Amino acid sequence: MLCTLLARSESEEDWIRYSEMLRCALAPTGQPASPEIYVQYVRLCLESLSHVLSDVAPIRANVLPEYYNTLYRQWTEHRELHPPPKKSADNGGPPTQRAMALMEEERMRDDSIAKALRIREAEVDTENDNLAVKLVTIAAQNKNWVSEFVLESGEHVQKRAQIVEEQQRAKLLMFQGMWILVEASHALQEELQAAEVLHEPNYVERFWELDSYSDSFGRRWILRTNINGTSHPEADVSRTDARSEEDLLQLDTDSTGRDLVRVPVSASLLASDSGLVASHESDSEDERMADEDRLSFSGSETVGQTTPRLNSTATISLDTSTQSPTSSVHAHTQVQQPSRLLHSSPRLSTLDSDSFSGNTASESALIRLRCKRICVLGENSAELELSRTRIRFKPLDFELDEANEEYWSIAEREYQLADATELYSMRYLLQHVAFELHFQTQESIMVAFESQEERENFLKVLEGQLRRIEKHVKVYRSLKARKLAIRDATVKWRKRQMSNFQYLMIVNRLSGRTYNDAAQYPVYPWVLRDYNSDQLDLSNRNTFRNLSKPMGCQPSDEEVGVIGMSDREARFRERYDSWSDPDGIPPFHYGSHYSTTGIVVYYLVRLEPFASLFLQHQGGHFDYPERMFRSVGDAWSSSTSSTQNVSELVPELFYNPEFARNRNRLPLGTTQSGTVIGDVELPPWAHGSPEIFVKLHREALESEYVSEHLNNWIDLIFGFKQLGKAAVEECNVFYYLTYEGAVDLNSMDPRERAGLLDQIKYYGQTPLQLFTKLHAARDTLQGAASSKSDGFMTHAFNLELADTICSVGIAADLILVISSSRSLDLFRLTSNLDAKGVPIYALEGEGNKVSGDPGRRANRGRKIGAAHLAPFTPEWALCGCFTASSDGKWVVSGGHWDNSIRVQATADPSKPKQVIRRHRNVVSCLVLSSDNLFLVTGCRDSSVMLFKTHRYSDYDRLSVVEQPTFILRGHTYPVVCVAVNTEVGVVVSVSDRGICIIHSVRDGRVLRVLEKQTLVSRVLITAKAEIVFMSLKEQLIRVVTINDVEVATAPTSARPTAICATSDGQFIIDGNENGEVSIRSSWNLSTLFQYPRSSSAVSALNLSRDESIVVVGLSNGKLIIHTVDRQLLHTRSRIMGLLGPLSASYPF
Repeated sequence: MLCTLLARSESEEDWIRYSEMLRCALAPTGQPASPEIYVQYVRLCLESLSHVLSDVAPIRANVLPEYYNTLYRQWTEHRELHPPPKKSADNGGPPTQRAMALMEEERMRDDSIAKALRIREAEVDTENDNLAVKLVTIAAQNKNWVSEFVLESGEHVQKRAQIVEEQQRAKLLMFQGMWILVEASHALQEELQAAEVLHEPNYVERFWELDSYSDSFGRRWILRTNINGTSHPEADVSRTDARSEEDLLQLDTDSTGRDLVRVPVSASLLASDSGLVASHESDSEDERMADEDRLSFSGSETVGQTTPRLNSTATISLDTSTQSPTSSVHAHTQVQQPSRLLHSSPRLSTLDSDSFSGNTASESALIRLRCKRICVLGENSAELELSRTRIRFKPLDFELDEANEEYWSIAEREYQLADATELYSMRYLLQHVAFELHFQTQESIMVAFESQEERENFLKVLEGQLRRIEKHVKVYRSLKARKLAIRDATVKWRKRQMSNFQYLMIVNRLSGRTYNDAAQYPVYPWVLRDYNSDQLDLSNRNTFRNLSKPMGCQPSDEEVGVIGMSDREARFRERYDSWSDPDGIPPFHYGSHYSTTGIVVYYLVRLEPFASLFLQHQGGHFDYPERMFRSVGDAWSSSTSSTQNVSELVPELFYNPEFARNRNRLPLGTTQSGTVIGDVELPPWAHGSPEIFVKLHREALESEYVSEHLNNWIDLIFGFKQLGKAAVEECNVFYYLTYEGAVDLNSMDPRERAGLLDQIKYYGQTPLQLFTKLHAARDTLQGAASSKSDGFMTHAFNLELADTICSVGIAADLILVISSSRSLDLFRLTSNLDAKGVPIYALEGEGNKVSGDPGRRANRGRKIGAAHLAPFTPEWALCGCFTASSDGKWVVSGGHWDNSIRVQATADPSKPKQVIRRHRNVVSCLVLSSDNLFLVTGCRDSSVMLFKTHRYSDYDRLSVVEQPTFILRGHTYPVVCVAVNTEVGVVVSVSDRGICIIHSVRDGRVLRVLEKQTLVSRVLITAKAEIVFMSLKEQLIRVVTINDVEVATAPTSARPTAICATSDGQFIIDGNENGEVSIRSSWNLSTLFQYPRSSSAVSALNLSRDESIVVVGLSNGKLIIHTVDRQLLHTRSRIMGLLGPLSASYPF
């Protein structure tokens, strides 16, 4: 308190008085000097206050450390004259307890005096016990002086504290008020739109875009605010010139009856003659942190140069007899100028600190090249620089193209090599000139060079540097390395240790498909053909598409059940057999491809940045409403009946429901029947819910039928039937420019080469062939290795703990138990089979068996953190003050009185290995991510911090980086619970008023504010990108998606006290104060199983890593172990629209 008064003194007189009081407290006249631990406590207080005052009073903040140095010298001199006495033999208990007992005897009724004299247990050295008692005795004897001091200064302190608090509160309220305004305006806008009165100019709009952050399965969930977003009102096709009905309803044949193949011939987005420069000159932080994949275009069209658009297409006329493709049919299509990959030929140079004078970094560049960074909306020209620890993109000087006056630029970005995880050699426009680098932050960059030689030279330097920093990165540069990797994945998939979705994503990635290039986007199969039933029957083979045939050979809806090939397949085969071209173009079955940029933006047009990419290709307008993606069933019918459409799907249709929502209110047009196109029309079995659709669509992908036949589809797209004679037999040959090596681009003149590159970009690109033999089928459920189902069982253990168990953790066979008194106990879980083969569990603690023998117990009493928890910490909040590493060797604790975060080994929890003080108030909650990469802390001062962690393998030590990576702001009230999921890429924090804020792990930005939550006591983030809220006061559990769509809400029979979820997010386990533990479906929160009621309230619970057992801690100190039968849980799960139970045959 003296330190605080000293720091906040407003006059010189106050400063002198408080400094003298502080000096006398440490070195009282004629009395022994205070123990050194108190001096260090003063130092910490002054440093903390100096940090607090650095923004508001920098001069005073600088004086405090200098004052401490003077104070320390005075104390040293006093200590030499009055040395402390030797250690006392008194064993009357801990110093704090004796001191508090003494104060109780003195009957010090004034609470403020007791608070001023309370000694912190953590800061009392055991060697100075007697001194601690003497200090309290002296203080008690001088209680009149203390009373006078408190009365004199209390009013002053209260006034100053109120002023500071009001200032801080005003800032926080202003920040929160902006978010409240935005959310309220957004809700008002939706109401106005629904009422068709959205014509007022003064309303606030909020737009969303898909974040590029993806989890390890390749799923991208997050919608973040698009600060440059727009609903593209100018893109409404109804505002353009009216087209004729014949053009609108153009079918697959022209006036001569010949098949048509639509081929965009517009210029590449990076024509060499268009020096595109985007301008982001705003100093706004949101502007600087806008999606780097976005390009801003400006300028106008000129003669000889057109804006890329899909409806300005050359139509290749394909006579089924002898006619060959012609260059152009429509007279309005203009010839493009030649395009090159780079503006000019770059120079390869190996640099050192002497030769590189333009480097502004502290490290010298090892290599520097001009390149193109490939992203969804185009290609960014930059200079790529590699140093010893990082890779950096530098924007080129602003370059202006005089031909069409388009300009662009990109912001400088750099990435740490220590964060790299995977390196791929990539193709770009079917040329081996690119690479892709993945990072721990779930980001990836794709870079293209002018030639393969330049790429190899750069990758050689990059790999060498990665080896020097001892960074083990998975490298896939050769086809052999890819095949070795896919072999391991295939083995896991066949043994059903990997889901169909995950396996397809791995196959796509190893074959060169990437999210960074829309022309090489991951491709997934159509798996269903039933889009008309009210319920989806996954046990009926007729529900599914024939995976052994390409989309061009699928029967139309009218031909289902007809024996023999479809009419469309017969036409394609006839085209191939009768093909004869005088220019030497090889025969093919399909003039269009199953995966192109146009197909990607067709399915994802409702999401940014794909809407902007769509408009770039369409000349600034959306397509005719009849040709837009408006119905899943209609898209299937088009893919199985049109000779121009043989498209497959994109992965988003299997996990992200936002593909079906028109959140940005895009003007997609009105059909001739008068239907306004908004959200995607879903099949009847989806009941109008995009969440139900993606859930059932994923269930179909993981069904037994698809598992048995998915290898046939892989053969067509990535394997044996992709090329050669097998492709001909399977009717699986595409236009020759979709295959690598079909033409020699290096031998062509620039004009011809540019034209072919444009065709390659828009025709589609066939993936690398990973399998040269028939792909093996998946093991059957009976043949696959699976764990034995033991049903649901309960084992109770009396640990004889005097306190409530507030936290339990499981790592392998080790169980960590933390009680409300902060004592940590370690137990080893063992199991033996009885005569019937049923496992019998037992606990062993530090060599003393505690199971079955209540008379024996483990050695306990080891306090965590060596510091008292702060006062006024409710018992239900204690669980959030401790978090353990995944291996159970380290525990991080919060809630301490000194605002610290403490890292300690479970082998010796009473001695912290690391103490971090960054918060200005008590840390009320904290959590480690499941991969131990991040630590998130919440504080009573309303702040949230994200720390990175390091694991030192040599010492097997967990260390937290003391400087927080991000300080996550937005709350105005104390934070009560936090959660982090690095797979999904978000941090969720909830205040004591129920305000939930979602931040990005990658850049710390606020993604969304959820203001309508109940008073939350626990929060989880599942692998399905769903947030689970548990409210102790409201007695309910609520599940919402990360994009604020409510999934389910369910009341509980009693106040819920603990909650956890399975790793795949399918099931939620909760316990309540009645001792009940229930397992619920995360889809509708229906209770699937409830264990027998325990003897006391549930205070903590957790799942083992293999999710075979649930460890439950009770308020009476007992421990319960429940076994889990996942197969039985799946058979009991039901989802609206699905006929039968969920599939239990695949891991998530």
